[in-house]
Amino acid sequence: NLSPQVQKIMKMFGGDIYSISKSIGAYKNKEEYDKLTILFMESKNPLNITIREFIILRFVTAIAGFLFGVMFAVVLIYLEYSAMAAVLIFFLCGFAGYIYPTFMYKQAAKERKMKFKTELPKTIDYLIMILSGGGYSLTTTFEKSLLYLDDGIMKDEFTQIVNDIRTGKTLEEALISFAERSSSDSIRAFCKALISADRLSTSTVEILKNRSRESRKELLGELDMQISKLSSKISAILAPSMIFPILIIALAPTMNVFTAL
Repeated sequence: NLSPQVQKIMKMFGGDIYSISKSIGAYKNKEEYDKLTILFMESKNPLNITIREFIILRFVTAIAGFLFGVMFAVVLIYLEYSAMAAVLIFFLCGFAGYIYPTFMYKQAAKERKMKFKTELPKTIDYLIMILSGGGYSLTTTFEKSLLYLDDGIMKDEFTQIVNDIRTGKTLEEALISFAERSSSDSIRAFCKALISADRLSTSTVEILKNRSRESRKELLGELDMQISKLSSKISAILAPSMIFPILIIALAPTMNVFTAL
């Protein structure tokens, strides 16, 4: 069943987009379908739609891009630009519209992974505090941690872990599900460490202390990487605004020559 929003969009385009989506290769291609499934899991599906609705959305945004491209192309032709430039803009707008939903989901997945890296060290500290002070089991520790965690992605995921355990899953199964949902290397390492500690009955506190140190190193490494990319991002943002002044400076001597003649 399609969501009401998608149904409205379908009606705007004659109601036949759904039938088109049944025959498109992306939906029938298992490899592409698996990629979208992973993307949905990593991004937590921000639009709360199905994969078929997502494919329909790509077609809708592509059509919207083409329509915008038509308007842009008409303006360029009116301003006496070449027809080739107008055609190029037309296709670029359509392509940009088609890839926009995928780009949006990839950005959501990237932001989600960063939230895991940011919140994980503090979360581990709470687990260490609870385990050190009360002699609780690891399962009980997850329940107790919900009292201390701030609202955020880790609290949401820990709530899911607790609910999984209450519905009959073992702690190991709940942690494996958490690792799969997160698609984050930091979380995978965290879950693997806890599963090993639970299986081997080793000191969970010591393992968590090691993970706390490693997670902070990973976070600092990520921050250093983002800082190193900051200058290039600033240059990319400022570059378009600098083109026109540079052209004026470059052409000014030529204009003076023509004025003199």
